[in-house]
Amino acid sequence: MELTDRDYQQVRREVENLILQFEQIADWVVEIDYEGQSINVREFLQRVISRYQLEREESIRQKLIALPVVPQAALAGSHILTVEDNEDISTLLAIIFQTAGAEVTSLSSASKALDLLKNNAFTAVVSDIGMPEMSGLEFMRRLRARGDRIPGIALSAFATSKDEQAALDAGFDLFVSKPVHPARLVSGITRLMQTVLPTRTNDSSHDLHD
Repeated sequence: MELTDRDYQQVRREVENLILQFEQIADWVVEIDYEGQSINVREFLQRVISRYQLEREESIRQKLIALPVVPQAALAGSHILTVEDNEDISTLLAIIFQTAGAEVTSLSSASKALDLLKNNAFTAVVSDIGMPEMSGLEFMRRLRARGDRIPGIALSAFATSKDEQAALDAGFDLFVSKPVHPARLVSGITRLMQTVLPTRTNDSSHDLHD
């Protein structure tokens, strides 16, 4: 079973429409009757949102079960930074990496990621390419321009050879097309940890002693 952007966007639109309707109702109705009790409309709305979030994560977990198993502890001891503006895909990535034993920090914008990476160390960064505020390509260009050599993985729904080359030219080390394939994504990061990361760590050590 594949998880596509269309699936995520459809569910999100439905929930956003539901929230909008309840917010409009809350402007002129204070309470409603729910399961035999009077409840504040805004409180009820928060319950709906919380339930949706829990069910969304469980749905993602169930879909992951149908996919090839993510190697347990493959990323143990690592700290992965994800940059993804789609909340559902961000949740999916967190679940995948946590299942593989990694600590995960999730951000929704490239500018926030640039700020965070100034003073915090991560094993790798996984970034979407198509983001509205700043594209993943520009994010990686700025990261490399200031000398940050963290292993970078690009995610994109566009999977042509030109798209992949553009990501590599911007400074990414690996290009992964959507829909996300958990086992392949983890395997790709594992390879970078075994090859790219040690080399760059040694190079940085030499630079300090030169």
